[in-house]
Amino acid sequence: MSIPIRQGALFPSLEPPSPKLGKYLGTIKIKICVGTLFLSHFYREDAFEPLSGRTHIVGIKGKIESFKFDMHLRSKEKIIEVEEGKEVKGRDIILHEAEVDLKNLDFRGITARYVQENVFSSFSDESDSDGREFLLGKDEDFMVTYAEDEEWIGNL
Repeated sequence: MSIPIRQGALFPSLEPPSPKLGKYLGTIKIKICVGTLFLSHFYREDAFEPLSGRTHIVGIKGKIESFKFDMHLRSKEKIIEVEEGKEVKGRDIILHEAEVDLKNLDFRGITARYVQENVFSSFSDESDSDGREFLLGKDEDFMVTYAEDEEWIGNL
């Protein structure tokens, strides 16, 4: 088995290097279309209570019936000053135009408290409903919309 090891300045290549596409690229267009899109992001608080075994989680869940994203990028020439009196040409790809189209957007804030079983708790006489009202507020303070379309919330 022989491998061509002739490389470098002493052994010039027979084939010229291929032209780079970036020099001739003027614009880039990106379009993304998604039917139903589900998003979620949750944050677990660092305040874990080891005596009661409680941890709190806050986050958002969202459902978008139709998501369309259209972005146009352009190539722009720039001049970089390397040293005094010495300049180098470069190219940047900058955002020219973008459009986001969302239909039937449904975002909801969610908070949860998980309690580990089998953890010794010195606060066993503490009322669970009082802690819930302190963390979440009263149920009357929140308005639920799209009550007929709530089955998707538990699916994420």
